[in-house]
Amino acid sequence: MASKCFVSGCSSKPYGKCDCSENYTIFCQLHAAQHMEMLVGDKRHQCLRLYYTPAAETKILIKKKIAELRQGLQKYRKNVISDAKEIIGAVKNNLEKALQSLDKLEEKFLRIALMTEFNEILDLSKEFDPESVLKMEPFDAEFKTEDWYFPDFISKAESLVLNISTCFNTNINPFQRPKHDINSIQDDKYIFFKGNNKELSEINLKTFQETKFNLDLMENINYQISSCILPDKSVFYYSNPISSTSTYTFIIDKNKNIKQVANSKRSPYLYPIYFDGFVYALGGRNNLAQRFCLKSNTWEDCAPLPAGLNFDQTAAVLFNEEILLTGNHLTKMIKYSPRNNNYSDIIGLNLTSGSRKILFKGGKKVFILQTSGNIFESEENNINKWNSIGSNSITSGSYPSTYVIEYNECIYMILLQNQLWKFNLSTKQLILVNTYN
Repeated sequence: MASKCFVSGCSSKPYGKCDCSENYTIFCQLHAAQHMEMLVGDKRHQCLRLYYTPAAETKILIKKKIAELRQGLQKYRKNVISDAKEIIGAVKNNLEKALQSLDKLEEKFLRIALMTEFNEILDLSKEFDPESVLKMEPFDAEFKTEDWYFPDFISKAESLVLNISTCFNTNINPFQRPKHDINSIQDDKYIFFKGNNKELSEINLKTFQETKFNLDLMENINYQISSCILPDKSVFYYSNPISSTSTYTFIIDKNKNIKQVANSKRSPYLYPIYFDGFVYALGGRNNLAQRFCLKSNTWEDCAPLPAGLNFDQTAAVLFNEEILLTGNHLTKMIKYSPRNNNYSDIIGLNLTSGSRKILFKGGKKVFILQTSGNIFESEENNINKWNSIGSNSITSGSYPSTYVIEYNECIYMILLQNQLWKFNLSTKQLILVNTYN
């Protein structure tokens, strides 16, 4: 095998060779991922079955690879057995719950049909031996479009439970899959909207060069635009025209196409959050509490924000399926549960009133930046325990003008003066990268 990557100018160690061409090209890990991203259909399917050397196998970071390629690769070697057993157990538990619901189903023939399917799925589950995965070569399994590959009974079980869920108008989750964080990007493109001059710009996070796009947008949308990224990597924009009591709300997809959607009540300086098919608009200058359904293109009310709290210049982040909220004038943070439509306080945190705040997630932790005051870091998966990790070097204009993203173990954010800031999750350093005109 060659001693270095095939790509010109790259001296990295070989990671594996691609068999989608006759040349069996040798790639390093980075260029192997980039090569696969450029392929589609059968070509990608074939190429993903890379032939790895034993030395390279030990270096496979399978979780990162799956996230980067966003394909249905199975976990490999050490992790696959425990994960398979865990998911299988979750499926069986949910099937048992669904079975209890089936007993209450009045339509006899439908109940019999679902019961037959249920028994077939249980038989399939007994045939699967997670230990057999150890005998497979890397990626030498059939592909599915789901986030993770497991045997056929998993997808059948999911379909059955969803069918039962539909019968009872409930929301049974067939099994919990590891979910990709939509605010973490795998390519190096960061798109943001410049409200002051109505420009859409794209920043290359490797070179920090800016590319501007001319779009036909309304003249009066240039007052306080906030946004959030959606699962298909399009961006939802929430704009507050000065001369209107409602918003101008639109979506820009990956191809820079604009789609106007239903408008909401006006509430400048809120930070929209996407979760489970909805965009939540909570807080802002008018203490708004609404959510936008992407499927029906309609807005609906959420539970009102707690009385007596001023959520102007809202900071928000989604963490463990809850939306954390605070604001410029608040000394505490609350959390909103989309599933239960209620609010509760977060303890163990004393914030600075009159200080603009930025919330973001990094790994299993939440971070808070304040214009005046400390940077706080939560403990892993525990938002009721916080540690001060330093002072904030952002002194003014610290409100995000677009969504905050994670890229290469760093958090990137564009602030109101079109400043690009970077927060390194390892060193906890906050750096001004560039300012865009």
